[in-house]
Amino acid sequence: MGRYLKELKIRYVKTKKRNPFYGNNIDSPDEIYKMFKNVRLNDKEQIISVHFNNRLEINCFEVVSIGDSGSCLFSPKEIFKGIFLSNSSAFILIHNHTTGDSRPSDQDLKVLQIIEKGSELVGVQLLDFMVIGDYDYWSLKKNCKEKYEK
Repeated sequence: MGRYLKELKIRYVKTKKRNPFYGNNIDSPDEIYKMFKNVRLNDKEQIISVHFNNRLEINCFEVVSIGDSGSCLFSPKEIFKGIFLSNSSAFILIHNHTTGDSRPSDQDLKVLQIIEKGSELVGVQLLDFMVIGDYDYWSLKKNCKEKYEK
């Protein structure tokens, strides 16, 4: 503990960069896959968080973590930090498998449970969790429809 109190200042800066997602239909996992399928080309596993505003328009995306060829370590607080800082109300998590297999691993499913609980606790909607392989993807929304048919 230091002698002086630190003040945290957060600055949100809007840029004049074109939003490549503007006007895209993003209500299906297929559309998200089309936008982020190039993550399959990476030689390291990654976790990407796509943030949405109240109208479910993409605010931004963030590479939360870059791992090695077989795993990607991250903390749930890192996911939620970006969501809060971008003033987002919903998110999709995207994860690639360098093996090319799009099926979620046991570890992926364990992490998903933690993220689901965290999102409920803080009031931020988890729209989907996707695993991208070489030729296809797995989507919580698409493959576990009963969770979304309420």
